[in-house]
Amino acid sequence: MTVEYSIKPATYQMISYACKNFHYSQSIPCGRKVSFAIFEEQRFIGVIIYSLGANNNIAKSFDMEQGDVVELTRIALKSHRNFVSLYIAKTLKELKQVSPRVQIVVSYADIDHQAHAGGVYQATNWIYLGVSRTTDTQYFYNGKWTHERSINAIDNKVKRDALKKTLPKRDNSDKHKYIFCFDRRLRKRYQLQSKPYPKAGEERCHEVTQVS
Repeated sequence: MTVEYSIKPATYQMISYACKNFHYSQSIPCGRKVSFAIFEEQRFIGVIIYSLGANNNIAKSFDMEQGDVVELTRIALKSHRNFVSLYIAKTLKELKQVSPRVQIVVSYADIDHQAHAGGVYQATNWIYLGVSRTTDTQYFYNGKWTHERSINAIDNKVKRDALKKTLPKRDNSDKHKYIFCFDRRLRKRYQLQSKPYPKAGEERCHEVTQVS
């Protein structure tokens, strides 16, 4: 049974609190485009964030322009009663209303570090394109695993180089890649490239694509 809920634009304070308390990364994604605050029975339970993405070339693989493609970068929710798939479906509709230019939404499910297979995307009929293999590094910085791009953004080169030499590090996780197409013709096109949905324990049974 679905409980009463509402979806509203998220303030920065809501985004910061939810990302730091309800998401395993404890970080706020860059390039945020549209962010939604989720409430159940008038109680704030977190945020869902759509961004331009950390990859500036996110639209190129689809032969589109930047802004035509966005990434679902955070589902930062605490304990809740309704299905996450409900909130994804509703926020996708809201996203299209406020950003009608968007044609495709991309999202990734972490394989190595979180063992996610992307069940919430499967429940909302996203198209699965296989495993995206990454080649970059994460560093354990300020109490959390931090992407190499964040370390490279530090202005002080001496500090940056010292951190890379001394911080614990690990390879960034490979990820399942899913897309949601608003346009029916686009959906039909990419359905021809789709692969069977993965299950737990079958993370690398499909072909891989390369991402930076």
